[in-house]
Amino acid sequence: IVFDYYQNTPTNNTVVIIESDQDMTNNGSLVIYPQPASDQIIIEYLSLIDDEVQLELHSVIGNEIMSYSKSVTTGLNHIQLDVSQYHEGIYTVVLRSNHNVSTQKILIVR
Repeated sequence: IVFDYYQNTPTNNTVVIIESDQDMTNNGSLVIYPQPASDQIIIEYLSLIDDEVQLELHSVIGNEIMSYSKSVTTGLNHIQLDVSQYHEGIYTVVLRSNHNVSTQKILIVR
């Protein structure tokens, strides 16, 4: 089954509109998988320029628990992050560049 996220889908005389919350056409687009995560996550980040980004992980109450800098190149970048040392729960991944701040929540389970 293939879904076109930008097309109306008729279902039993009802129209269901499915829209993706991830727009990979703009600089700063952020996709994180797998969800939920247990040992590691992959962060896909689309950059229109070579840049230096700051990657942060925040707890559910907003405390920064991890931060480091990473160079990205023009195009789609894949960043692997080990989350095995963190407790189960909801975290926010923040990726900051000189031009953009992207955030997305992740769930860590064991």
